[in-house]
Amino acid sequence: MCLHAQTENEIKIYNSLLDSIYEFQTCFKIIYPPFYKCCYNDTLYGRERVNCCEKSNVLKQFQINCYNCANKEQFDTSNVLMLVNESFSSLDIRKDKKYLLTNFEKNSIFYKFIKDIKKTINPRPLPADSLKQHNIKFINRVDFDKNGFVLKFGKYNNQIFLGYFNFSRIYIDKEKGIGLLKFAWIGGGECGYDKYIFIQREKDKWKIAKKIWLGVY
Repeated sequence: MCLHAQTENEIKIYNSLLDSIYEFQTCFKIIYPPFYKCCYNDTLYGRERVNCCEKSNVLKQFQINCYNCANKEQFDTSNVLMLVNESFSSLDIRKDKKYLLTNFEKNSIFYKFIKDIKKTINPRPLPADSLKQHNIKFINRVDFDKNGFVLKFGKYNNQIFLGYFNFSRIYIDKEKGIGLLKFAWIGGGECGYDKYIFIQREKDKWKIAKKIWLGVY
């Protein structure tokens, strides 16, 4: 398979999995009706923010006091950004192999798959704009700076910055229809994770079979 085709194939797999790889249930949340933010001014803190919420027209039982969140309509109309590397990172499981094996029974299809992996698969170009999820803009650091976006996590004016994302290369066993990737995210402060994701093909669609966490920070 040529270089371009391999890259394209990995991007297709990621695009089919993104909604289940990254979910909006961590540091940043989307608030769905009937709940709404009690204060839309994300620059206010302390007593000023409390005063803003006290003046809110939203009924108290539906108020959410969360400066780092956005209501659904805000999310749909804002510049929602994920900052990504300019290439898939290399994938080398050798130092984690023993740990990964403890997560599967010896008769599991993934157990032999892990044992048989001996090599590192090296970085490859990752066109950021080829990744697709909702109205999110996947962007590399050069374009991020060029467009004047602000490195502020969460909601800031008409920008929602979701953080730094690292997509690895993907090990694939085509015959068995299984694969492995590594995914990391930093959402600011003490917010982020690093995990291995095992995937399986079902009727030409890739689905997540298991997530193995390396760390949460």
